[in-house]
Amino acid sequence: MHNWEPGNYGKGITDQNGVVHTWNEDEYPFHHNYISAHPQVGDPRAFFYIAPEGNVRTTYPNRRYDDPHVCDAEMANILKVDPHFTEHQPSSDWDF
Repeated sequence: MHNWEPGNYGKGITDQNGVVHTWNEDEYPFHHNYISAHPQVGDPRAFFYIAPEGNVRTTYPNRRYDDPHVCDAEMANILKVDPHFTEHQPSSDWDF
């Protein structure tokens, strides 16, 4: 379910089957709110934030602690969902 709209802060998860779910923060302020409302997502394999312009940053998996191949695969899956999505670069001025 891809419900994020450009111009809004958003959040997202990749569910246990690899399906990417996104939403605007005013709909579900926290990841656990979305997961509680949609138990079919099971145990998510990725959590991420979305800036209004579409800049995406994963919080899990995390490049500092997790296998970089897993991080790259999850990000590639997420970026396919919306043409506005770009990977967050540490040099950008948007911080979490």
